[in-house]
Amino acid sequence: MKKLFPILAIGVLLAAGCATKPPTPEPEPVPQPAPVPAVSQADVDGLLSEASALRKKAFDLKLFEVVAEDYKAADAKYVEGKTAYDAKDNEKAAPILKETVAAFKNVIAKGAEILAVENRKRADEMKALAVKSGAEQSASARLAEGDAVYASGVNLSGGKKYEEALVAFEKARQTYEAAFKKANALRIRASIEEKDFARHDVDNFKLADEKLAEADALFATNPDGALDALDEATLRYNLVVQKGWQTYAIGRKAPADDAKQRSEDIKAQVAVKEQYAKALTVYNNASALMAGGNYEEAGPEFDRSTTLFEEAYAQAEVKRDAALEALAEAEAKAQESEAKALAGDEVLGAAK
Repeated sequence: MKKLFPILAIGVLLAAGCATKPPTPEPEPVPQPAPVPAVSQADVDGLLSEASALRKKAFDLKLFEVVAEDYKAADAKYVEGKTAYDAKDNEKAAPILKETVAAFKNVIAKGAEILAVENRKRADEMKALAVKSGAEQSASARLAEGDAVYASGVNLSGGKKYEEALVAFEKARQTYEAAFKKANALRIRASIEEKDFARHDVDNFKLADEKLAEADALFATNPDGALDALDEATLRYNLVVQKGWQTYAIGRKAPADDAKQRSEDIKAQVAVKEQYAKALTVYNNASALMAGGNYEEAGPEFDRSTTLFEEAYAQAEVKRDAALEALAEAEAKAQESEAKALAGDEVLGAAK
């Protein structure tokens, strides 16, 4: 019996071991997704792009001159937001860039209204110049075009669409400028034809006409180019005018030189000093005007000096003729006295 107990004990232990369950393994940890940022990169990129575009528009409109303090504050906000963006701190950059967008929108709205008023005034002033230059007669189509654009600017201002209005008023001003410059060029051209100056500078006259026609063709698509063409046309017409007056002045100087020489040959500078000095002063002034390129005034001055030198000559001639007459009378009297003296001698000789 005693031998049986150990065997039973081993059996009980084995049975107890078989009845115990093995431990359950721990589950593998599931990877968690990265937290989604509150502000996406696309959102902040979009805000920066919008802020940059508004900033550029404000700068191009030169609103830093119109609403300086507002522009300065908006620009400082932009720099702050851009700095945060560059540091990849989107959480900080996003709200600042939103404020920047709002600030520049306010700058543009406030500045555009002021600019619309200023541009309208500039358009009014340019139209007045165009009308004064005769554009109503010589550039009526361009003037009417400016009026139509101006009217659209008035309507846009009335609807508080100031950004569009300021562009319309500037376009009107530019159109009135084209009318003014065309009228001015045509006025100079008419004076050239009236004075027959074109023959003195055929090439520049031809080029001026070509530029005038080019301006008309260009204005619809390239107004700046059209205004440049009008400037060149005016420049070349003026060169023709200058050449015409130069030729005229040279032509008027020749008779003045002749009259001066004749008066000097008769010694007018001695016989009639004051009259000669007056003529010489006018002549010297004409010469100075001519040397300075002021041919238009030089020509009439040479004409005036010619008249004065001729008067000096005439006065000197009168004095010369009077002196010659007096000399002739004196010589005649001297001869008469001499003849009488000789006759007296003869009488005395005969008496002896």
